[in-house]
This record gives sequence, structure tokens and C-alpha cells, in this order.
Amino acid sequence: MNWIVAYTSGIAVSVISAIIMAFLFGGLNKVIASISLLAGFSIGIFIIISCSKLSSGIEKKELGFWSWVLIIIFMIFSLRSFFWLIYKKGNSLMALNPSNLGDIPMHILYIKYLANGTPFWPDNPILTGETIGYHFGIDLFNSLLILLNMDLVTSFIWVGILGSLASGFMLLVWGRAFALAGVLFSGGLAGFQFFQTFTLADYQIQLDWKNIMLTMFLTQRHLLYVIPAGLLLLCSWRQRFFNDNNNQRTSKTLLPLWIEVLLYSSMPIFQIHTFIFLSFLLLIWFFFVPNLKRIQIIKLGIFSFVPASLLVLLLTGFLKKASMFHFDFEYYISLNGFLKFWIFNFGIFWPLVAFLCFKLVTENTDKGIRYNFKLNHAMAFVYPAVVIFIIFSFVILSGWKYDNAKLLIWPYIILLSYLWEIVLLSLSKIKRYIICFLLFFSGFISIMSSLDISKSVEIAKFPDIHGVCGAVKDIPLKHRFAIYPTYNNPLFFCGRKVVLGYGGWLWPHGFYTGEKEEKLKKVMLGDKDWQKLAKELGIRYIFWGEYEHKEYSQSLRPWETNANKIASGSWGEIWDIGTFFND
Repeated sequence: MNWIVAYTSGIAVSVISAIIMAFLFGGLNKVIASISLLAGFSIGIFIIISCSKLSSGIEKKELGFWSWVLIIIFMIFSLRSFFWLIYKKGNSLMALNPSNLGDIPMHILYIKYLANGTPFWPDNPILTGETIGYHFGIDLFNSLLILLNMDLVTSFIWVGILGSLASGFMLLVWGRAFALAGVLFSGGLAGFQFFQTFTLADYQIQLDWKNIMLTMFLTQRHLLYVIPAGLLLLCSWRQRFFNDNNNQRTSKTLLPLWIEVLLYSSMPIFQIHTFIFLSFLLLIWFFFVPNLKRIQIIKLGIFSFVPASLLVLLLTGFLKKASMFHFDFEYYISLNGFLKFWIFNFGIFWPLVAFLCFKLVTENTDKGIRYNFKLNHAMAFVYPAVVIFIIFSFVILSGWKYDNAKLLIWPYIILLSYLWEIVLLSLSKIKRYIICFLLFFSGFISIMSSLDISKSVEIAKFPDIHGVCGAVKDIPLKHRFAIYPTYNNPLFFCGRKVVLGYGGWLWPHGFYTGEKEEKLKKVMLGDKDWQKLAKELGIRYIFWGEYEHKEYSQSLRPWETNANKIASGSWGEIWDIGTFFND
């Protein structure tokens, strides 16, 4: 398991080193990328040597027939999905998974934008007047690879493959094949429509709880890092804070404290939701563990506080960004909403969890059922996981409620481990098979449907990307472009800042852009006050392409009279309106 620790720690050190040096020297460059990656590689080698005795705790006898079937399916899915995550087809850049149509351009924008050498802390490339509030750690890691001349598509493939393998391995460590199946085939009851249509499709996509692999793991790139890193911390903490004689399998998964601090304190830059979840767990445990264990939590918190706090402050603009926190009681105010969320989305998962919670505090004796509330490692994970899942089912942390799934997957993963260990292992094989079929069939249908390459979607056209990037290569990075707010403008593939980006990238982070959208629309339509509004929005260049021509077809385009058209092609035109502002 030491290679997983080396892999995650190496990425963390590379990213944090790059951020520190980018602050000191004004942005990323080849030298900084080389030093950062070398630092990460060196830490990785040191960990492989020094943690050679670290063990996953998995014994060969535990990997039976169905374990190997799941491992093979996971491998096929990972290789198929990430080798074709994005790929070239003729003059087009394609994505195998339709859910990536909007997400991949955003990640490419951040990767190219950071690699271009933007000053730190970076301005938000998709919104005027804001700094980046997105956890861009894994994209920054790709930026370092790009700066060392790795092809963009190649970097996506290999970061995806390695992250997927690390995630799959850690799911096996955490909850054996059942946890791996639970994430790979996550779903509820929707997939049983297959027996009506006999058509492979992702039926789960219509519900709130979608298949994790298709809608999150392949689209939210930070999960490639935070799943293995988060599970490493959970495995280590299970031993550090709750080790007992009944928990033998975690006896060799304890990480050195400095690695725990590194992974935990750097987590906000990779994904703030995971950091919040881990912090909630530590806070809950603090009040229930013995004093000696409480001291260890305090020690971890003290060493992690400064770096984690700095990252959180930077991501939130030193707490100046608008709060995204709100409540959504849709699932609780009506029986229909309640049933739809808990039963249609999850099937028999929550009834099983309810039985697990009951079984943890009861034991059968000759005198009947006896209750035992003494804290053990299972109770310490299961009950907080249930509470956190319920709370964050209606306490929404972002503008888009589905984004809460980034946090909800963690209590789900925790519960999978203990469902297998405490509930399913005590059942006969036939009962296990029935339960697994009911739990995983819907997700299985979703996964099988995703492997069909005929469902691929076009992200962008290479002639447009090359033409636009060539046209803007000499324009200073500080300048912003006015575009129609869509997800695949060619400027994104060049890493250039725009006044207002795709709403689907902004709303989840609490940016409600109605006023700026209206001002931008007036500029693009050539309203009488367009020059004043353009200056307010920080517009220096106007990009006029296919979407702009369609969405602003009534535009007077007054800038064409005196502005300088710096480039044009089949992709459109770029106008420099700086002369209107005496720049």
C-alpha cells in the first residue's frame, strides 16, 4: 500500500510547492514545474523506502471469485473510460461520457490558464472581479505536466488511469469488494426499467442520487486524488483513534503523523467537501474518544490548522465570497418527496443501514436481546456517517444541490464497509446474492451503457482551437474577452480569461450573475451605454463567433466602426475595443 501513500503524498507536495513558488515568483513556469514535480517525486521515493512495512491488510484468501470479477470489471471500466476520456477524432475533440461535455472544457481552461503563468492568487478566469474559488489542485498538477511538454490529452489519460487504480485499490482496502461494487454500481431502483425496455441506458441519471462513477468520478477530476487520499486517512484514523482487539485488519494501516497532516491539511485545494467531511468526523470523535486519543486529535489539528486555514481563506477570498449555504427540505415536506429520495434513489440501502445501526447496539444472549452502547470503531464511523448524510441531504453547500453529492459519497463509502463486515457476512450466500443484486443491478446497467463509444459527444473542433489560440498568443494574460456564456468557447482551450463564463460553472459556487449577464448582453447588442458597461465589466476584447452570432443576432455591433479587428477566421472574429477607453 505504500505506493498509494507515495502517489497521493507526492501529488500533494508537488501542488503545494508549486503554489508557494508561484506566489513568490509571480506564476508558474517550467522551472517551478520541474522543481515541484521533483519535490513530489522525492517525497514519494522516501515514503516507499521508509514505509515499506505498511500493509493493506488484504489477505489473498479474502479475494474470492466475485472479488476478482469486480476487480476485472473495474479495470475494464477504468481503462475504457480514461483512455477515451477525451480523444481525437478527425478534426474534433471528443468525450466518451456525455456528462463530460460541460466539465472537461472547464478543467482544460484551468489547466491552461495556470500553465500560462497567471499571477497567484489567480483571478477567476470565468468571472470579472473575483479570484478563483474552485479547488483546482488536480488541475494544477496537470498544469505542471503540461509545462514539462506532456500532451494535454496524454496528461488527462494517465492522471485518470493512476487515480482510478489508486481509488479502486483503496476501496478494496476500506470495504473489500463490496465497497468497490457499491461505488462502481451505485444506484437505486431506476435501472430495473431495463426489464421493461431491454435497452442499456443510464436510467439512474434522472434521479438525485446518480451513478457515482459516471456523474462524478469521470467528471469531477479532484476525486481522482481525494478518494485514495481520503480513504488512506480514514484507514489510518480507524487504527489511530479506535484500534481494538476486534479490529485486526487495520493493524498495519497506520500512517506516520506527518503524512496524515500533509494529506489532511492540503485537502482543501483538492476538494473542500472532503475536507469538511473529514473535519466533521474529527470534531464528532473529539467528544467521544478517551483523553489519550483526544490529545492525538488535538495534535493533528494543531499541525494542520495553519496550512488548511490558509488554503480555505484563499479559496473563499478571505471569507469575502457570498455564502452558498442554504436549506432544501424538498425531500421531507411530503411523503412523495421522501419516498422518491430515500427509496427510488437508494433502493434497499437505507433499510440495510437501519438494520446495521440496530445490530451495532444489540447482541443475542440466552436471555434474549441485550443492548450494549459501549463505543467501538464501527459505531464511531457508522453513526456519524448516518447523521452527516441526513444533515447534508437538506443543508446545501452550493448553488446546485447535486454538488452536495461530493460530500455525501463519503458517509456512503463508510457505510458500505460496515454493511459488509457486520450485516452481509453474517448472512447465507443466497441472501447475500439477492441483496447485492437489489443494491447493484441499477448501477450495473448504467456502467454497461457507458462503454458504448457511439454515445460520444464532440467537445470542440481543433481548427477553431488552433486558430483562436494562435490569434491570442501575444495578448497579455490580464485582459478579458467578452463572449456568450457557453461551455465550449475556443478561448477556454487557450486558457484565456473571459468576462462571464458558463453559468453551470458559476452557480454551484454561489455566483449569481444575473446583473452581469444583463450588462454583458447590452454590450454585445451594442446598447447606447455599451462602452460604459464594457468598462465596468473589464472588457478589452470582444469575441464574435458562432454562439455570439446566434444569440446576439440583433446586435448593432457598433465597435466595428472604430475598433481594431485583430484576427478572424472560420471560427469568428476578435475585436480590440481598448481604443474606446484610451488604453
